[in-house]
Amino acid sequence: CTWCPYPESTATCVAFAIGRAHGPAVARHRTVRRLRAILRDLDRAHPLPPTLMLIGSRLRQDELTFDIMRTEMTSLYHQISQHYNG
Repeated sequence: CTWCPYPESTATCVAFAIGRAHGPAVARHRTVRRLRAILRDLDRAHPLPPTLMLIGSRLRQDELTFDIMRTEMTSLYHQISQHYNG
């Protein structure tokens, strides 16, 4: 993930970059839906300040479980939160 503060906005903006090497379109869209659901849950618990995020995936769909995605996104979310909270 690449991210940066976005003080001109009132919300966190997220984009996904899941390449063809990740698998067929169905698998790529499933990954995006899962990542969105994880981010939505994390944001409900602890909203982030306005941030721009670009999220990609290096692992193929068959190597990437929901638990792995949740663990990675939770770690990323905490890193961003710590940056803002000092």
